[in-house]
Amino acid sequence: MWMMGPAIMFNDVWRRHAGSVLLLLLAILLANAMALTGIYRDNPALFVSNLATGVVRGPIPGFPNWYDPNIGYTTQALGHLCAQDWLHGVIPWWDPYQGVGTPLAAELQNGAFFLPFSLLLHFNAGWLMIRLLMQVLAGLFTYALLIQLRLSRLAALLGGAMFGCSSTFIILADAPSNTLPFLPLLLLGIELGLASHRRFAPGWSLVIIAVAYSFYGGFPETGFLADLFGGLWFVVRLMDRERAAWPAMIGRFTTAIGTSMILILPGLIPFVQYVRTGAIGIHATGSAVDALPVIGLTFQMLPWSFGPIGGYWASPKFGSHEVQSIISNTLSTGGWIGLIPVMLSVSGFFATSPVLRKVRWLLLIWIILFESRIFGLSLALMFINLAPPLRLIELRRYAEPIIDFAVILLAVFGFDQWFQRGFSKPILVSIYALAAAILSISLIISAQIDQAIFAGPSVVWRSELIYYMVMIIGGIIVLYALNQPATLPRRLIVTAIVIVDCVVGFGFSQAAGATHGRLDLSGVKFLQNNQGLQRAYSLGPLAPNYGSQYRVSEINTNMLPIPQNWSLFIHRDLDPYQSAISFVGTPGHPLPAQDEPAHMLRQNLPAYQALGMRYILTPPYTNPLHTAQNPVFISKIMWIYRLDHAAPYYAASPNGACVISAQKRNSAQAQCAHSASLIRRELFYSGWHARVNGHAVAVSKAAPLFQQIKLPEGQSKIRFFYRPPFERRACAAAVLGLLLWLGLLCLDARRAVPK
Repeated sequence: MWMMGPAIMFNDVWRRHAGSVLLLLLAILLANAMALTGIYRDNPALFVSNLATGVVRGPIPGFPNWYDPNIGYTTQALGHLCAQDWLHGVIPWWDPYQGVGTPLAAELQNGAFFLPFSLLLHFNAGWLMIRLLMQVLAGLFTYALLIQLRLSRLAALLGGAMFGCSSTFIILADAPSNTLPFLPLLLLGIELGLASHRRFAPGWSLVIIAVAYSFYGGFPETGFLADLFGGLWFVVRLMDRERAAWPAMIGRFTTAIGTSMILILPGLIPFVQYVRTGAIGIHATGSAVDALPVIGLTFQMLPWSFGPIGGYWASPKFGSHEVQSIISNTLSTGGWIGLIPVMLSVSGFFATSPVLRKVRWLLLIWIILFESRIFGLSLALMFINLAPPLRLIELRRYAEPIIDFAVILLAVFGFDQWFQRGFSKPILVSIYALAAAILSISLIISAQIDQAIFAGPSVVWRSELIYYMVMIIGGIIVLYALNQPATLPRRLIVTAIVIVDCVVGFGFSQAAGATHGRLDLSGVKFLQNNQGLQRAYSLGPLAPNYGSQYRVSEINTNMLPIPQNWSLFIHRDLDPYQSAISFVGTPGHPLPAQDEPAHMLRQNLPAYQALGMRYILTPPYTNPLHTAQNPVFISKIMWIYRLDHAAPYYAASPNGACVISAQKRNSAQAQCAHSASLIRRELFYSGWHARVNGHAVAVSKAAPLFQQIKLPEGQSKIRFFYRPPFERRACAAAVLGLLLWLGLLCLDARRAVPK
């Protein structure tokens, strides 16, 4: 009979929540409907790989439901390489196809250890599968959290739909959004742990999972902020427990956090080493004072008021200052909240549930503090910058997801208060006054740009006016409902308005996708068949990192961090006018002819050839060498030129001392007449190891960038492999952490079994 209890309980829970959960899933699917059905294709490769042909865009300008192109360069391209390595039984420590070789998993943003989710990146639409899965998990975990907080199912449904359709999944669609589901999961684990008197309740296991995945998701900034919020949540909720229980609860929470920190060591140690020794460009100066312009407040409330994301409405009277304000804001923001959730959240602070009293203050203080920091208020800057980790985070961008979550919680608290108990007249007056102030401030700030918009073509300002009016009317209906009894029709109307706002607001920009288009991979296949161990350099076609996806080696680089020695070589010997972290072969801004990448290639051609560069990729009808040489490959999107004097991947020193055969990227055979050195044109970087005839040999640096080992006289079988320093110890510690976790679960299970 005891064994039947969980099954009966599960069936009862499913019957109570099945309808709400199915509606939540339906809302998230509808929000992605255009992409999922293929009506508009938002495949990043069609827009950023420089391999697309015949692309026909949808009816609106801008980006197709993602804003940061790293969804293509990092998630799609490098993530595919990681998935392929895992599926072939290889740990994705190293990327031999970018630059002259770079660390892969240590870069973190590609989600190499975000298993099993990252395996979906093996598929062409893997990035979309992961995003959809993260949206579903974010919605479900938020729903479960709100139910645990004793909110109604309808309020939990609204909260799950709003967070499952968070704008962060659009603006920060790459690694930052991977951490979102684990914020509500962390809070759910805390709630379950605090509610139980068991020695190690299942809730603490959820804390371990949430903290570990918030790191392995690929973006430590958003993960750290989520964990910080979770720590504050624990403190606030602990205050509602009896003081006698505090030591035990603190011990269990600390044990869970400590266990999760041990579990992330295999990824954390290589990442920290890479950041400390690599080049990180302007990020080295930190982000302690970066702030958004005030116009960003309007964007947070009415995100489409300036046009589609990344596709601004322009007119002859649209001044450069206004355009730059919008561009600066949308490039730097981490998303938007929306007018209706913000106006509804005002009511949440007046919720009277004793369960939520202290939580409301936490949410309000977090919102005010970080909103003030985003917009550069001096007191917030001074206070937040007292914490060294926060000084290094670009908070104007990465604080937004947690603010969004806090606003959503307040909104559903307010909805639940109306549904269960209603508001008194004085409180309603306060709610209306605050909501009117928020709306007025948002409209006043945007007035200058709105004047420029309304001076443009009628189709533009009519679209903007319709958007304004629909959002304002929707917000007014929601606020008006708070003054009425919460009858079933009214509850359904408010729920429908909020969910439609989520679905339409999330799915709108999918119409900027492509109706037609394909990838022309003929040039890629030519390189796959002819390149061998040599490298290529692209002056446009085959964007950086997509070579890694197709296992084509290109010296172009687009990643952060980047190895310091490779960064210095780029600026000193190749092209001082390109950014080392985005050495893409095309100028980021207009340059004089003598400074363009093609000219720097001609001027420094021996340095390029010394990297083993044999092929040059150019746009059609382009001859970067200014010679009579004809391309060896021609297609609609690229021409490929071949160089005859590229340095070999393997070379013996002195010349002719060895005959090198059976050459592969990580292995070779050599027959040497006498002892010699073998030069391997792969980046010299801490963690590389080599074995000759089964015996370990030292890997030293061969100027300026490469690896070198000593070879004995006679036959040698050579093998190279990469393993980050201290990784064995980190993995051993992680195994011990896993055993500790399992031990705690077993101990708790033994005590839970009835006698």
